[in-house]
Amino acid sequence: MTNYRKSQRWFLGAIVGCYLVLGWLYARWTPNWQAPDEPAHYNYVTYLAENHRLPVLQAGDYPHEYLEQLKSSRFAPSLSISPLRYESHQPPLYYVLAAVVYWAGGQQLLWLRLFSVALGAAYLVVLFQVLRQVFPRSRSLPLISCGLVAVLPMRLAMTAAVNNDGLAELLLSLIHI
Repeated sequence: MTNYRKSQRWFLGAIVGCYLVLGWLYARWTPNWQAPDEPAHYNYVTYLAENHRLPVLQAGDYPHEYLEQLKSSRFAPSLSISPLRYESHQPPLYYVLAAVVYWAGGQQLLWLRLFSVALGAAYLVVLFQVLRQVFPRSRSLPLISCGLVAVLPMRLAMTAAVNNDGLAELLLSLIHI
């Protein structure tokens, strides 16, 4: 392996490491349910893990007035998130995988968030490979691009939340390898 390849791998490892630290911080310190649609994604995982079948989206699964009450109270612990089931239409792969994490992690929100962070880290590695293929003559563009993607605040916030965005990113990027 050339020194160039070794240094690229080292820098990519450093980028992924920084992302993992930042992702953990977002996952740990973001208050419960303060990521977009997180309660509805969490409820999908919970339903699947506890009922061993896919949920069915039904009328009333998006209780707008109740959601507004939850948001205005900043998701007060006294108010249940269980009526929020409007993500039940999503493809099931993320939720099936997350259901395993749900059980292994003792139904803890943090473990589900960290699962999403791990998917985001895998995406960075795949993105690097894709960019090396697309720009074979550029030594720095794949690393610079991965570094920028790794520290984008909104991407960090979304990949440190319970949702299927990280898996969608990863699967779509794998198509290009």
